[in-house]
Amino acid sequence: MTSSSSARSLAVVCALALTVPVVQSRDLGVLPCNRLDQVRTVVSMDRDITVDGNGSLKVVAEQGASVTLVDQDGFHVGEGNIFWCVAKVKGAGVKQRAYLEMWCEFDKMGRAFSKGLGQILQGDTDWVEVRLPMMINQPALLKRALVNVVIEGPGTVWVDEVKFYSESGLSTVPQSK
Repeated sequence: MTSSSSARSLAVVCALALTVPVVQSRDLGVLPCNRLDQVRTVVSMDRDITVDGNGSLKVVAEQGASVTLVDQDGFHVGEGNIFWCVAKVKGAGVKQRAYLEMWCEFDKMGRAFSKGLGQILQGDTDWVEVRLPMMINQPALLKRALVNVVIEGPGTVWVDEVKFYSESGLSTVPQSK
């Protein structure tokens, strides 16, 4: 390498060093995670408010939350089928909106989701049925499904009678069960 090319290389390196912004970080606090009163979301079993008389899962969010209520595996649903999650939900004091979402894990495709944004809860609602479809249109095997309740802002949501089933054919309208 000649002295003029070394000088040019050094000049480029110095110019790059001058244009790189200095990154500063500061500690904003540490949450020790050693007390339950730090948790702003409470999940409990409610024996009184229920569809089937066997109790329901109650999620009370002070500031909003996303909580997995169901984590189920062992499904054998193949290509050309629709995998359905059907659940009953009820809301109280939901300030913004609440809905269910289902995440599915496949053996070859990774993860995909179905959100019930067309079936949201707001304010106080009685029991309604929410249906979340997952169309399986690729050669992949469904391995696992997770069902979350998402509450944006404060509110309470009850979830009861979560059911899974599959239908053949790619239709987004479930048959009566």
